[in-house]
Amino acid sequence: YEVFERINTGGMKLSPQEIKSCVAHGDFNSLLFEANENSHWRTMFGNKSIRLKDVELVLRFFAFYENQEAYQRPMKKFLTDFMTSNRNPSDQVRARRLNEWAALMETLASSLGDKPFRPSGRALNAALFDSFSVALAKSIQATGIPPAQVVQNAYSELLKDDDYIKAISSSTADDENVKLRFRLALKSFGL
Repeated sequence: YEVFERINTGGMKLSPQEIKSCVAHGDFNSLLFEANENSHWRTMFGNKSIRLKDVELVLRFFAFYENQEAYQRPMKKFLTDFMTSNRNPSDQVRARRLNEWAALMETLASSLGDKPFRPSGRALNAALFDSFSVALAKSIQATGIPPAQVVQNAYSELLKDDDYIKAISSSTADDENVKLRFRLALKSFGL
């Protein structure tokens, strides 16, 4: 990744996800693009990002869902390492991941509507998205799909928590803020 990033100086500079897609190509990269086509996700995120910001959020979900305990700054390295180590998943793992993503997107859409994760207006907040989505997915894994009211209550309670708001608003890649926001999000679902 670092070598590719250094030689990527001419023309239009590639985004971190564009570089990751090149250096960690494989079935997992294809899975990210397939998950990015989910209709609920498309509505939630909006138009496709030509710089792959939407694909990077899908990657963030899987990386934190499966390996959150291993997180260390910088985020770019954490995501690249996860993508590289999961480059070619088995068909069974691939199907499981896509099913988990589809169930998560369906639950988010039916519980929080079309445009959640925008506490301050237009832009989707990546830190809010990754922590809440991972917590919800772990809740689904542990006890099944919760009622919409449970999801709504967890979401609204988190947005009233000053510590959580701080952890999703500034220094969002800081190790302590990542740990805090995930701990609070998991706690909101009783995990």
